[in-house]
Amino acid sequence: MNRNCLRKGRSLLYSSSVVNKNNIKFDETLAANDVMFSTKNGYYSENISIELTEIYCSTVRSNSLDFSFSYLHALSRFEVSLNQYVFLRSIGKEKLCRGVWPYIEQVKKSGDQRWFKKTIFPAFKIMTKRFFVYDFFRFIYTKIFN
Repeated sequence: MNRNCLRKGRSLLYSSSVVNKNNIKFDETLAANDVMFSTKNGYYSENISIELTEIYCSTVRSNSLDFSFSYLHALSRFEVSLNQYVFLRSIGKEKLCRGVWPYIEQVKKSGDQRWFKKTIFPAFKIMTKRFFVYDFFRFIYTKIFN
């Protein structure tokens, strides 16, 4: 597990002193509001320990965010992923970013004709060209071999 990219908030306990000291808050986004919270907690925490006991039960329905691929949900996930890249790049760990290409694909599949303008342009502007290409090939590799 990478301390800078704790993927899910489920069954994780966070130190209130780390959260308060670093002013870590959940993002106010339509989807993926826990990504930056977990990423920043992983970065600012001095110690991370693992407890295997399940302490959280997630009820998932067919219309829950985990299974929602509407244009707005996909765009929100894309924007959060781009924000995560910016943060990780600022600490020299951009390769740990979960990547933007899966969300670009979701936005494109939503059928909105603005997908290119809303995703490719901002990603290309914000990301280093090297990481933009690296992330694309990582996405393609995952599609082929997973």
